[in-house]
Amino acid sequence: MDLDIRVLNAYESVQIEGVTVIPIPVYHMRSRDEEKSTNDLDTLGFIIDDKQTKIAYLADYYRLPEKTQELVSQCDLVVADGTYLLEDQYPNEALRNAFKEYSDPDHMHGNDILAFTKSLEMPIVFHSITHLPEMSHDSMQQMMPNNHVIGYDGMDITSLLK
Repeated sequence: MDLDIRVLNAYESVQIEGVTVIPIPVYHMRSRDEEKSTNDLDTLGFIIDDKQTKIAYLADYYRLPEKTQELVSQCDLVVADGTYLLEDQYPNEALRNAFKEYSDPDHMHGNDILAFTKSLEMPIVFHSITHLPEMSHDSMQQMMPNNHVIGYDGMDITSLLK
């Protein structure tokens, strides 16, 4: 079996089966990001463009470089990391307080996530939602602003696109 191995470089698109994929750097490691140029960041998101729809996939970030932000704002939909989305809803008070104290600096948290995604003014699908709020999918969804969806396995996102 021949493998098609490619080196991905920030902002350099590649064609895969007729779909354009653009690796977009995101800030993830606060302790190391300031030492690097934007093109040398360790974590990538992706823009996937099939000529009809552009979708941005963002994971493991605490903020976006300006050029990445600009490209994401031109998308039709964003799939965004929701790991710490509902941390203020954790029913276990000790755990909730521990997360407030620890506050992983390499991710967006709680209301900062919603402030960022609302600023994009497009449909948002959250992935990697923690189980710690101990809430049903429907309960979490009811807490989301318009155009924000808690993702789930097997989800069809086409209904979210304009």
